[in-house]
Amino acid sequence: MSGPLPRAIAQDPYRFEDDTWLEVPKRIAERARPAHPTESATFWNGLREGVIRFDRCLACRRYTHFPVGGCQWCGGAVEAAVVDGHATVNTFAPSYLEFGPGMPSPYCMAIVNPDCEPGLQLMTNLVGCRISDIRIGMPVSPLIVRDGDRALLFHQPTTTSGRPGA
Repeated sequence: MSGPLPRAIAQDPYRFEDDTWLEVPKRIAERARPAHPTESATFWNGLREGVIRFDRCLACRRYTHFPVGGCQWCGGAVEAAVVDGHATVNTFAPSYLEFGPGMPSPYCMAIVNPDCEPGLQLMTNLVGCRISDIRIGMPVSPLIVRDGDRALLFHQPTTTSGRPGA
């Protein structure tokens, strides 16, 4: 290729030129309810209690998520363990179309890798930042939003002090 690269690629191919602020949702009751099979009850109950729980293998000690009743790494038995929820953005995609009730656009979906088990991939929504500030490799902190008997896990940028903030 001859000549300079186009501006969008020369700056950063993984950046969106959109300064829209992604608010932390105040209400989640209108959103679709996730299924609650027995295997995932400790995860959803933990969120309602204000903690994040992943399954942890009793044999290899690795974390597993989404809960399926056994270790995804070695097949061993698992038990619920509280984790801090800090993670790193693996990939992200802003959406400018409404997905369903309770999810006004724009919003930003992301796959994050939890610090406790970087091989895991957790789908989340990024909040508390501008779309243009989101980067692959960005550290994020968990944010549990509760609304009545509902609770969902979101992530927001982590500041250099290790505390959430934009």
